[in-house]
Amino acid sequence: MSVEFKYEGADILEDLEEKTKYLEQIDLLVCWTCEDQQFEAAGVSVHSVERDVELFNGAGKRLEFGASFSSQRSVYVIELKSLVKRLETEG
Repeated sequence: MSVEFKYEGADILEDLEEKTKYLEQIDLLVCWTCEDQQFEAAGVSVHSVERDVELFNGAGKRLEFGASFSSQRSVYVIELKSLVKRLETEG
C-alpha cells in the first residue's frame, strides 16, 4: 500500500500533471485539508465515505479519477482537520 502526504490534498494534482507522482502508485492520501472544488475542477469526482463503511480508518472521502488521468481509479482521503473535529464531537 502506498500513502501520499500533503498539506492541501489538491496539491497532488500538480504532482500528477508534472509526473513526479503517479496515480497508480497512490492508495491513500493523507492531508490536513482537502478542497473538493479543486478536484472537481480537474475532473475528479469527490464522494463522502460513511464512517461505518470506511476502508481506511479515518477516511472521510473517496476521489474517483476519470478518463482524463493516466488511470481510472479511486483514492481514499484522510483529511486530518475534519478527522480531528469529528473525533472531538463523536469520540
